[in-house]
Amino acid sequence: MSNMIKAYSIRYEEDATKTIDTHFRIDKELEERRNRVIQASLPQTDGEFIEGLNAVIVETLPTKEELNEKAAILLSDAKNEAQNILTNARKEAERIKNEAYTEAQKKGYGDGLLQNQKEINNLKSEYEEKARRLKQDYENMAASLEPQMADIIASMVEKLTGIVIEDRAEVILYLIDKTLKNLDKCNEYTIRVSKEDHEYISMRKNLLLSAIGREVPLYIVEDVNLKKNQCLIETELKVINCSLDVQMNNLIMDLKLIAGI
Repeated sequence: MSNMIKAYSIRYEEDATKTIDTHFRIDKELEERRNRVIQASLPQTDGEFIEGLNAVIVETLPTKEELNEKAAILLSDAKNEAQNILTNARKEAERIKNEAYTEAQKKGYGDGLLQNQKEINNLKSEYEEKARRLKQDYENMAASLEPQMADIIASMVEKLTGIVIEDRAEVILYLIDKTLKNLDKCNEYTIRVSKEDHEYISMRKNLLLSAIGREVPLYIVEDVNLKKNQCLIETELKVINCSLDVQMNNLIMDLKLIAGI
């Protein structure tokens, strides 16, 4: 009597999916199940029926619907894994791009500041050089104008004083005479002049008394501390410096004030 299969014991085991090659998994599983069925159907002895032989448990092949369902699950898992990989890759690429942009921006900002500072320094040097040249041009112009200014001032003094300033003795006499005429009345006058001008002024004492307008003590004194064309007039009230250099300086100051220099 041949071996008989009394019943089917259906046992289906599902393993955790770890790969995304669905066709390979399904084909391999089918091949293993076929081998187990074939081994189970082979005789266990030399062909005689043995009473009480344990029945062979045969696992049935999965249906088409089961295969399609498992394939769909594997395919879905594969798609999800691929999507996760793609999403992570995009996030990483975005992070790298942002970091690169930030670094480039920082570097560009630093380079911009450095470039601006360099331009500022160049402009500063340029304007300092222009200012130096203008100052030098002004000094050169002033130096060239000094002789002309001297001639102009001499011409103006001639009109103001009525004499020409050319190392003439009349200059100091004129200044003394003009000062005496403008002084308040005093009881006594002392005129101090240089050694070079003493004799000339002493010889013209009467002219100076007429400038005072009355008979009063008038002393003409030689002062070794005074230079030519320098003179001091002393009274009991004050001392007046009518030296030529002082009058010229006062005139120049007045001219500068008028010219706004």
